[in-house]
Amino acid sequence: MGDFSAPASHWQEPVRPCQAQRSVRRGSVPEALQPGRELSWRGNTCHNRMAMKRHAGLIPLSHDHHDGLVIAQRLLQGASKSPQVSWPSRPQEQRDRVLDFYRDHLRHHFAAEEEIVFPLARRHLAAESELVGRLEQEHRQLRRGLEEMKEQTSGLGPALKQWAGLLRDHIRSEERELFQLMQSHVPEDELAACRGQVEALYARRGRSQESCPL
Repeated sequence: MGDFSAPASHWQEPVRPCQAQRSVRRGSVPEALQPGRELSWRGNTCHNRMAMKRHAGLIPLSHDHHDGLVIAQRLLQGASKSPQVSWPSRPQEQRDRVLDFYRDHLRHHFAAEEEIVFPLARRHLAAESELVGRLEQEHRQLRRGLEEMKEQTSGLGPALKQWAGLLRDHIRSEERELFQLMQSHVPEDELAACRGQVEALYARRGRSQESCPL
């Protein structure tokens, strides 16, 4: 794998939506993406008073991003901050957890973005084609990295950290750049329709609508 990792920043593992966040799950933005905690609703939009807003049509994807950031953090730190979570210390077992996460959740998330979100962004954000192209390329890098690690026996620990660094930075780019631009430029009806389209795609592909067990 190429050297696409970034230095791991010191941030605490976010609370899973199935725990303390469930009370605001309808519109909460993942805590790992937000410095603030105070949320309120106006119409279809969830507002974080200290940071970003996330439109309801994009909320399922933001919840997926939360799960991806949890995985990335554990790989970068080599452990889980949550005492309720058993995270393996051996790189081979960590890789197996990541492969399961990709099979059951992440690959469907990528498909939703590639079939629904990215085409929508290209229609309404012509000036941002480079950003969308970069995000698509990062999907390919993430897939390729997992394929390479399947049979890897040496240097697996550093490879996992590289992969985690790319996943973390990719998610932050989508949340902080792409989704913000879409909320400013994509018509309300098309943005609102995203949620149903994503959920329908997950149903067709047999992906569970429940939060993934991390």
